[in-house]
Amino acid sequence: PISNVFDDLEPGTYQVIAQDALGCFEVLEITLTEPTVLEFSSVITDEICLGSSDGTISLTISGGTAPYTTSLNSNQDSDFTANLTMYNDLPSGTHVVFVRDANGCEVFEVFEVEAGVNLSGEVGLVYECDPFGITTNYVEVVFEDPGVAANVLYGLDTTDPNLMQLEPIFNDLTSGPHTITVLHSNGCTNSFDFEVES
Repeated sequence: PISNVFDDLEPGTYQVIAQDALGCFEVLEITLTEPTVLEFSSVITDEICLGSSDGTISLTISGGTAPYTTSLNSNQDSDFTANLTMYNDLPSGTHVVFVRDANGCEVFEVFEVEAGVNLSGEVGLVYECDPFGITTNYVEVVFEDPGVAANVLYGLDTTDPNLMQLEPIFNDLTSGPHTITVLHSNGCTNSFDFEVES
């Protein structure tokens, strides 16, 4: 053909002959290579506390043709950002991340950020009078989600994990303001302020 463009060629080695009107020619050997498959791996971290929107996804991209661009929850051209491989502050729920290479090849992954633990609840303060007329008290933390209790430490007027206990009940508190801080094994914390009457 009288053309200098050859489309849709498979990877391999080709000989191209260029010839002028007088019959002079030159043989060119051209090797076309194919990039490796564009792919990526991801590491996802879930929310720490319920509603904290602190999930993340970290991407490791390989193959294809660099540079790479990525987008979260959209594959519109305007939403892609070059060399962005870490997304932070993700709420719980389903997300999708898209990766494109310099040739426009695109791959994606749908992933889930799990909801954090729910440490909401309340402090129950109970006053009791023994048979001798002596008033005692105790306080207990009751969670909205009782299932979290097995993985929580409880601290009365402390945030130091070394001074916390495994049980949610504190007995015979002095009068005045107090705070119970709860610490989940995943790092989520919450505090409950209350006051013991004299």
